[in-house]
Amino acid sequence: MCNGTEFQIECARVTDAHSGLLPVRSGPEPGVGRPVPRILLIEDEDDIRGVVAWLLESAGYQVLQAASGKDAILALMEGSLADDRPDLIVMDLLMPEMTGEEFLKWKSEERSKDISAIPVVVMTGISEVPGFVRSQAQSVLGKPVQISALESEISRILGGASHGAEVIQKRDRSRTDD
Repeated sequence: MCNGTEFQIECARVTDAHSGLLPVRSGPEPGVGRPVPRILLIEDEDDIRGVVAWLLESAGYQVLQAASGKDAILALMEGSLADDRPDLIVMDLLMPEMTGEEFLKWKSEERSKDISAIPVVVMTGISEVPGFVRSQAQSVLGKPVQISALESEISRILGGASHGAEVIQKRDRSRTDD
């Protein structure tokens, strides 16, 4: 009689000493000649950040992770994203040190490096999203976020076919069939 398999995965957290960011990992290779969209994921909760990054990577996006707004600013101004901007920012609102609203205020005022033009998707657990946040974000999604909704919004904002639409649809269908 089988009781199932139990396992534990332990991963070392490796950061770039200069920026405090987790290293870039890319998802599956897209079609030939099709660039992989780069997403900066700003989320203070390690578990949520890890799962969302993994899901976006499995959908074909390249994801760079930041644990705070301050880490993201450092990367955008001096670190790995200073010369190679992300195509999109996906971020939380409620974070210590610097809230998502404070990050969006900084981003909206930053003109020297084309940072203000990067589109944003906000993921939040709060029901009353401030008007300023809504005016700065291309999309606001409530937590818990349905990954298919996040993927759909990313595809809509980036103006192209979804990189991971088939992966997401198959996964969602398998969940409803159970």
